[in-house]
Amino acid sequence: MAGAAPGGVPANPMQQAAGAQQRALAGTAGAGTIAGTNLGAYQNPYTQQVIDASAQDVLRNAQMGLNQLGTEATRAGAFGGSRHGVAMGEMGRGVASLLGQQSAQLRSQGFMNAQQMAQQDIQNRMQQAQQLANLGQQSFGYGQAIQSGLSQQGAQQ
Repeated sequence: MAGAAPGGVPANPMQQAAGAQQRALAGTAGAGTIAGTNLGAYQNPYTQQVIDASAQDVLRNAQMGLNQLGTEATRAGAFGGSRHGVAMGEMGRGVASLLGQQSAQLRSQGFMNAQQMAQQDIQNRMQQAQQLANLGQQSFGYGQAIQSGLSQQGAQQ
């Protein structure tokens, strides 16, 4: 790079300022929005495993309940009767409802968490862009001070 100091850094503070401002603008443009963000990158890959484990717990408890219901129906001499069938149906409906509620709640929590993480990522990128803009402004100020000093020195000569 012409006029570059060792390490490829522009020797001219005005070039440094312009470069920092360009990177800051690119950072704000690239920060994005929640609407344009693929939340899949922020979601927990183990959500389905958590849902499956919760479902297994519910189904295990339901099976114990069905066993208890069968035992009680047998003692009452009503095993296989219509009351026993209705009770089993009601228990099945309750289990299905509980499984649906738990699954929906866990997925909703996962989505909300992913959304918060994406928002934090966007905010971090905006802060980085602001820091670059501040550095660009600082470099511009250095360039102006150098030019002013050179101008004064030229006037004195």
